[in-house]
Amino acid sequence: MASQEDLYVLIDNERYRAGKSDILNSQADLLRILKHIHHLKVLSRQKADLNAELHRLFSYIAKTIETIEERFPNPKVPKKINMNGVREEKKEKSDYSKKESIDMELESIQEKLRLLNG
Repeated sequence: MASQEDLYVLIDNERYRAGKSDILNSQADLLRILKHIHHLKVLSRQKADLNAELHRLFSYIAKTIETIEERFPNPKVPKKINMNGVREEKKEKSDYSKKESIDMELESIQEKLRLLNG
């Protein structure tokens, strides 16, 4: 074959310039792509750093809120507010009030029995 002899191919000037232009444009495009990839890597690194900083700030804020909540007393806040702006307190049920009402009924019944018998 052509191992020992040199082969020369004649290419007209327009084809040579078009081919050379295509090669140079391809090289320029590859360099632009490399530049964009480098820029994307930098942005990715910055994003990771900002996410870490954001996570650190949120955890700091959460700890601060917990500390503040521990220091404040738990106020008794009513569940409902009337239309007039008066707050309705939730009524607590207690055995003591039931016991008083039973005692009062028992006394009234005993008094009625005394009036009937006496």
